[in-house]
Amino acid sequence: MEGGLPKARPLAAVMLADVDGTLIPYYGSLQGEAVEAILELESLGVEIVPVTAKSAAEVWSLWSQAIGRPPRIAVVESGGAIYSQPGLLSRPHGSETLEGVTVEYTELAPEISEWRPLLVEALNATGCRGFMLLAGAPRSVAEEITLLSGRAAELAALRRYLEVVYHERGECLDKAALEAEKRGLYTFRSRRLLHVAMHRGKKRAVEVLLEEPLVRHARLVAAAGDSPADKELLEVADEPFLVAPQGRSWIRGVARRYTPIVEPPPEAVKLIAETLKHRLAPPSI
Repeated sequence: MEGGLPKARPLAAVMLADVDGTLIPYYGSLQGEAVEAILELESLGVEIVPVTAKSAAEVWSLWSQAIGRPPRIAVVESGGAIYSQPGLLSRPHGSETLEGVTVEYTELAPEISEWRPLLVEALNATGCRGFMLLAGAPRSVAEEITLLSGRAAELAALRRYLEVVYHERGECLDKAALEAEKRGLYTFRSRRLLHVAMHRGKKRAVEVLLEEPLVRHARLVAAAGDSPADKELLEVADEPFLVAPQGRSWIRGVARRYTPIVEPPPEAVKLIAETLKHRLAPPSI
């Protein structure tokens, strides 16, 4: 190691992987076939990098429980920060403890505390009452917002860059998105939630990540996602995978060729791994 960083090594590939709906079912966990596929890809020199709206605490817990160790590096809160095991980031801004282990992070977005007054102002301007905010919420509130239970909901509330807003009425979330964007915030609307941040999506984080010594010498960049929030991942990849693409008209806006994966996770992860293995295999003579 030089200067505390890993020496450049020719990774076979880096795999930028959305988590919910791609590696795991929504509201689920890493399951057998997915875990086996991840471990097999790692044995072939593929660096698996979660790129997700989840908090760092959620990702570290998910990996530790399913694989027995945390990920080496991950993009969390839709590009709000890059987290890694110590010594892997070229310019970490700080460190903290997650799931009993020390991690380092590079911040790429303002923290929620810096712009929360703007969000509160936006929510008040909608004329709706009863909004719930995930960041820092107690367990009972976090469970109602996320539909997760117990410790999983608590981990989801441990976020710093991406706020998650819930309201029982979809029209109120639509109004909240409009008011938030008027105030310079960025939003992404899912079926029952509104994501709000002071940064726009995952693109910048992915660009910064791909310059990190750990992954920048990879011979191939692969990516997998299942929603419009993952469009930027697919666009940067040499080998993009779209999971369960039926009815996904937004993919027309993705310029690069993609490989459709018609099965949901965990089967999707196995299919992605099989495709990548063939892509990485040396040419036959």
